[in-house]
This record gives sequence, C-alpha cells and structure tokens, in this order.
Amino acid sequence: MTKLHDAARNGHTATVQALLKAGADPNATSRSRQTPLHLASWYGHTNTALTLIAAGADPNARDCGLQTGLHLACRKGFTGTAQALIAVGADLHATDCNKKTPLHLTCVNGHTKTTQALIAAGADPNVGDIKQRTPLHLTCEYGHTETALALLAAGADLHATSEEYQETPLHRACWYGHTDIAEALIAAGANPNARNRRNITPLEYTCRYGHTDTKRALIAAGAVSL
Repeated sequence: MTKLHDAARNGHTATVQALLKAGADPNATSRSRQTPLHLASWYGHTNTALTLIAAGADPNARDCGLQTGLHLACRKGFTGTAQALIAVGADLHATDCNKKTPLHLTCVNGHTKTTQALIAAGADPNVGDIKQRTPLHLTCEYGHTETALALLAAGADLHATSEEYQETPLHRACWYGHTDIAEALIAAGANPNARNRRNITPLEYTCRYGHTDTKRALIAAGAVSL
C-alpha cells in the first residue's frame, strides 16, 4: 500500500490533499486491488473519499472481489458515505464476484438506514445474487427485522425464490427461527405453505430445527402439517 492508502484509511484528509498535490496516484492499488477510495469508504471517511474523487479517483474501481467503495461503505452501514458516493457517480447496481449489489451487503448486516437510503436512490430491492437470493432472502436469513420491514415497505417480492432450492424469504426466516420476521412476512401475504424444490414447507423447517415459537406462529397463520 502507498502512503495515500494509509492516509485515506485513517481519514487524514489534509494529508491526502498534500500527497495528491505532490503527485500521488489516486487510483493506485494494493495487492488486493483496493484503491485509497476503497479504504476511505470502508472506514466511513466521507470527506476523504470526496477529496480523492475530486482528484480523479474512480468511484467505481473494483477490488479483487469486484467490490467498489460503495459496496464497502454499505457493508459497514456508513449511510452518509454511501449517499456521497452515489451523488458523485458510484454505481448503485454494481455487482461483486458473488453478484451482490451494495443493497445485498447492507441487508446482510442489518443496516436499515443505509438500506432505506439505497432504495430511495433507486436500488432494486428484488435483484438476485449469484444464487438468485434477493436482499429480502438475506435479511430474513440473518434475522434483521427492521431491515426486512423496510424492504417490505419498498415492495420487496415476498414470493421470490432462490435458484438452488427454490426457497422463499419465509423459508429462510423459518430455517433460522426468526419469528418476528416470519410473522411480518405472513402479515404481508407470504404463503405459509409454500414448498421448495425438495417439497419442504417453512413449517417443516421449524419442526426440524426446534423453533417452537416460529412453529406456533405458522400454525396460527394456517400452515398445514402433512
């Protein structure tokens, strides 16, 4: 890494400006193909990131995992940094090596405010990753109730199915026993008797993994045990 990478990582904007004035390359890459902008974004240093972009840093540069600075800011939940990057040209729809968008990553980590900001800026709440899992699938799997509610409010598809096993978001919530999310999905219209490619229902997952409260919620909503 260069001195510019170090200054960007630590949010030392004045040092970044001095290094750029002295001829430092704003698009220099580390061994992992990260630019100084990646590091400024990862650590939420908005002013530093904007300084780099003003000096010619590519807002859509990719690291070795094909992630942009926006991906990294969203992974960490730095809403202000994400909004600033979008305003200067960062691609909301960029996908990494697993076909995940910035919205996928903020939802995996339960950053509700960042999720709402991305959707307000035009992010697609129904885009699938490499396994055709939507942000709602991932939010339900990781148990982030507020983020799931934000996605539902934005029109996330309750009935979207993943590629490998054709599972709905409700399947993922029930696999992991996230009762509040399961109830929210059902209230929004999810089918409690949906079957995946292996003919398994959400109720069967709650029985298999011992999620008693989630099981009760499903039965109360009309789930049928065969």
